[in-house]
Amino acid sequence: MPEKKVETVDIQGEYGTVTVSERVLQKIWQRGEFRQERLRTSEGQRLAIRQRGRWNTHEGPDFREAELELDGRVLKGDVEVHFYPQDWFLHGHYLDPHFDREAQHVCLFPPLGTQKPVVTAGGHWPPTLVLLDRLNQDLESTASEEALLALEQTERTAALEVMLHRPLEERLGELRERAGRRWRQKAAFARKRLEQMQWEQACHLTALEVLGYRRNRAPMAELAMRYPLGAMREFSAQALFEDMAGQWALAGLRPPNHPKRRLGQYLSLLAARPDWHERLRGWGLRKGLAVPADAPSAQVRRRGLAGAREALAEEVLGGAIGGSRFDTLAVDALLPLLAVKTGADLYAAWFHWWAGDMPETLKTFLAQAEITGAGRPAANGWSQGGWQMLLESGL
Repeated sequence: MPEKKVETVDIQGEYGTVTVSERVLQKIWQRGEFRQERLRTSEGQRLAIRQRGRWNTHEGPDFREAELELDGRVLKGDVEVHFYPQDWFLHGHYLDPHFDREAQHVCLFPPLGTQKPVVTAGGHWPPTLVLLDRLNQDLESTASEEALLALEQTERTAALEVMLHRPLEERLGELRERAGRRWRQKAAFARKRLEQMQWEQACHLTALEVLGYRRNRAPMAELAMRYPLGAMREFSAQALFEDMAGQWALAGLRPPNHPKRRLGQYLSLLAARPDWHERLRGWGLRKGLAVPADAPSAQVRRRGLAGAREALAEEVLGGAIGGSRFDTLAVDALLPLLAVKTGADLYAAWFHWWAGDMPETLKTFLAQAEITGAGRPAANGWSQGGWQMLLESGL
């Protein structure tokens, strides 16, 4: 029996656009990684999950032999998982008798506007459960973790075989195209943010989010909204940390990534460069950032990008933030914001920039796939293209 085609969708999340495979949603359902107390369907029925079912990777419903309790009545049957309620109709399930035993329709998002009820070919009306507000963590983090986990396990060999089977230029072109897509996603998010708030607050909020990284972005963002840039300078890192007590994700965190340490770095930046957001705008117009997209990264860095990077670290950020998190701040926050604010074409500078917080698993994969290595340093563009490829692959 043939395996299903894996669907992907670009989702505008709280922190930007992310490509998510439908398989990620299926794993969330399979593992029960959502709050299951006091569940109600979109139709208002009380729902209890006894068995989530057996995952079916072939044609037909996503999960077989599920057991649910709906308003106290036990239901046994299949479960189908989608991004949107309307996908039931777009995928033709309402005409397919293989879906007649549907007991539950599970979706990430609520319906867009008025949505007609889901119906099977046999005239059955399965209820819909929306997961968006019940996820244990944000979808981008889940998708990224799943992609890395897959790459660490058996899928790495399969992905390498696919990559190495193709000519090198084709492999490089594919990752360039996907890096371009990541850049457009980040620039679109920066544009939306600058439509919602002033430059100073956009810089303040986005910098703190990046310093929080994936696990602590939400409490960092909350602090940025509570205390604008000028007001935050009046507090200590300890006071800010305690202000969000109980909301930090600290288990398994490496000491350099502890939020109190990151808050201390940001406060050092504000002390050294209280006008860093204005310095940043001037830095964004430097000639060293106007680099050719098709030149080798090593050459571009020697001819001006390395000097621009040094100026960003010292003149703009006052030497307060270093290491890979500095480069992550540049590529995930500062360059996209600057491109929108100044109108400058900064894609090539973003592509050739240093990779930042690239997981070792991805770094190893890119080297084994001969994307990076002698003559091609591990530039941000290759890392971003690799991320996008993984997220689109449905691994």
